[in-house]
Amino acid sequence: MSLRADVCLERGGFSLELSLDVEPGHTVVLLGPNGSGKSTLVEALAGLLPIERGEIVLDGRVLESPEQGIRVRAQERPVGVMFQGLWLFPQLSVQDNVAYGLYAGGSGWRQARGEVRGLLESLDLLALAERAASGLSGGEAQRVALARALATRPRLLLLDEPLSALDLQSRPRTRTLLQQALAAFAGPRLMITHDPLEALLLGDTLVVLENGRVSQAGPAHEVRRQPRTPFVATLAGVNLLRGELAGSDAECTLLADGIALPAGACDLPRGATVLATIHPSAVTLAEPGSGGSGWDAVVASLALEGDRVRIGLDRPAGIWAERDARDLDLKRFAPGARVRASVAADDVYVYRG
Repeated sequence: MSLRADVCLERGGFSLELSLDVEPGHTVVLLGPNGSGKSTLVEALAGLLPIERGEIVLDGRVLESPEQGIRVRAQERPVGVMFQGLWLFPQLSVQDNVAYGLYAGGSGWRQARGEVRGLLESLDLLALAERAASGLSGGEAQRVALARALATRPRLLLLDEPLSALDLQSRPRTRTLLQQALAAFAGPRLMITHDPLEALLLGDTLVVLENGRVSQAGPAHEVRRQPRTPFVATLAGVNLLRGELAGSDAECTLLADGIALPAGACDLPRGATVLATIHPSAVTLAEPGSGGSGWDAVVASLALEGDRVRIGLDRPAGIWAERDARDLDLKRFAPGARVRASVAADDVYVYRG
């Protein structure tokens, strides 16, 4: 039940072009900024949006190939879809919403309703079976939409932001139920999320989509450890710098934006263009003119996020520090303030650019 998709299409001036392979029992998490093409890909795989070039093959069966003149209709594809908008029938009960796909496929209502009882129980929905969908909470509606996607026993599962719009209280419980449902589904799974934690917890492989193209893909731990674009670095919560490697055989130096940063020992060739990550908490800030190693910088931005403060610096471009707000005099780091910044060599992780 593997999925192989080569998708090329244009939509309102936007171009999407990518190749994707998902093995049975494997979850690929698709991440990317708004407008990068994530939901467009889901619509194409589901058969709601025709591709212009390429091929979509599920379990050895060609679902779509413009070159061969093949396009299986959406209602005939063995694909379960959970849309971001959920699209529940508000007037129908929970049980009838979940059973609707079986009914539309030819089963009688009584048979269809009976077949989904076990699924309702597994997603903790049995007690809500007769409640109208219009009376559900956000977390309950999310679980109903997931049950409906699974009810027809699809060979491919597509989940577009399955945990969106949930409050902090219901999110962990729904995430656990989703994790269990994914583990029980034997086919390939493709999930869209904006949440880095969900991507790491639920995904086997991360695929990052930017401007309609794959910018990075690989195992979750690898993508997080070696981000290749600023967007991926933001997801990983680290600074990403691009520069040139210099220094002696024993000690490396990263030259980035006119600043020399210590990078410890590394086996990459000197003169090579490299990438480097630095955790924001490893960026030390002191009074200007305090001497020692480091560089002079100006505070470009200041943002409070919970009990943490993000302090953006003007150089190297895009770098920021993070501190506990309770231990910081915010007035000292107002935008425009001058500081002396530094990092330790052990906190600069260098890899091939």
